[in-house]
Amino acid sequence: IFNTLGRFVGGTVSDKIGRVNLMRIIFLIQAINMFMFSKFINIPMLATGVAVAGICYGAAFSVFPATISDLYGAKHFGVNYGLIFTGWGVGGVIGPMMAAFIFDATKTYNASYFVASVLLVISALVAFTFSGTKKPSNALQE
Repeated sequence: IFNTLGRFVGGTVSDKIGRVNLMRIIFLIQAINMFMFSKFINIPMLATGVAVAGICYGAAFSVFPATISDLYGAKHFGVNYGLIFTGWGVGGVIGPMMAAFIFDATKTYNASYFVASVLLVISALVAFTFSGTKKPSNALQE
């Protein structure tokens, strides 16, 4: 439900504030959310954290393809988005493996949440290196 909601909200918000700006917000909200996961001590708090994660996940899914198109044009969209989506998939495999490794070593997921939070802050910082989402001048002709 929240993943789906995030896709609709993400698309709407990105049209208003810009795609890269939304990515920055998503990464920062997720960084805070991941950092707070070790503090979620009851079911309502955990449910809220999961809902926030779902909304951000869905919003990212709606904004990534549009951002790739805006930044690099349509000519090689399939390859460009394929690369981004491959990175997303690799993260989806490595992330749980890393969390399991940390859990095995520490008997808690707290350090995993911290690592995820740091990686999301790095993602937000990378997103701040983009100046905007202006299409290349020849994007429409491609």
